[in-house]
Amino acid sequence: MSESTQSVLKPHQRIVELDALRALAAINLLLFHLSYVYAVKYGFVSPLGWSWPFGKYGVEMFFILSGFVNSMSLMRRGKPVDFVAARMIRIV
Repeated sequence: MSESTQSVLKPHQRIVELDALRALAAINLLLFHLSYVYAVKYGFVSPLGWSWPFGKYGVEMFFILSGFVNSMSLMRRGKPVDFVAARMIRIV
């Protein structure tokens, strides 16, 4: 295959700070479910011994950051079709 017919990906580096923020958002949500939701929804005392009611903000933060990462991936791939194909393969 010639290079003109091949989809060439632009080089990229992971942005460690974005990955760290996404991890913090996921941990925030985990703490929310293990403490606050566990106590309020099911009526049990939290196994952690304290409550973290701020986890709902982790969802918004995670999706905002994921949207940014996905848009960077789309720009890197160049063609929307390639981006959608890569997303579908990753999901499956």
